[in-house]
Amino acid sequence: MPAPETPFTATAPRALERPAARTDMPLPLPLRLVQRAAGLIGAARTVPRTEHPRAAARALRIALRGLADVHGLDIRRVGEFPSGPFLAIANHLGVLDPVVIASLAECAPVAKAEVFSWPFIGGALARGGGIRVVRGDVESGASALRQMRARWDAGVPVLLFPEGTTTRGPLPGPFIPGGIALAARLGVPVVPVGLSYDDTRLVWVDDTPFLSHYVRLAAGRRHGVTVRVGAVLRTPRDASPEVLARRARSAVAALCALR
Repeated sequence: MPAPETPFTATAPRALERPAARTDMPLPLPLRLVQRAAGLIGAARTVPRTEHPRAAARALRIALRGLADVHGLDIRRVGEFPSGPFLAIANHLGVLDPVVIASLAECAPVAKAEVFSWPFIGGALARGGGIRVVRGDVESGASALRQMRARWDAGVPVLLFPEGTTTRGPLPGPFIPGGIALAARLGVPVVPVGLSYDDTRLVWVDDTPFLSHYVRLAAGRRHGVTVRVGAVLRTPRDASPEVLARRARSAVAALCALR
């Protein structure tokens, strides 16, 4: 049994969250790059090592919220995440996706193994309870599913990108059913999330190195992001994994189609 902790809430405070008006003058590009790189390092270092999954998720959310702010992400959230453990499933456009969503809801993001090797953010994700998975590795996939269940048992939501890779959007590609089927079998609520960026240059679907993509992000002044949270899906336990995956993709696609 996990050690007792303070009460846990998985959601940001308002159903409709808009960025506050900005009146500050933009910094020159060199200073902006330095400021945001320093913000990346500082935010990553605020995530401590802890044995408590909920404390880790809470620290990760605080760090990513700071990271989003210092990098000029104006995040607009429509809808509410439920309280308690759940599985958030979202379309996957780029490296910013887990930063954006996990800055709004305390959760354990599932990410490809390469992300954990990225400077600063990889270490923060590991300390914050992120779940590492090697794409195409059966044993790694099974381990990720076990870790997802452990997070839910500890009361922590999980964030999953069921496409298993990034796409240009606006609609998601086919979903891999494993995590969705596990949530349905365990009775864990499945919550669809639709993500969109005002600037499509933030979409990352090619082999651009992390540093090059990061500089492209950090060089921009401000970036608008919309996160639409849908209603909990109906996931009958007797439905096949393939049917569940198709239903989940349809729900996420419907959110992505909204403007």
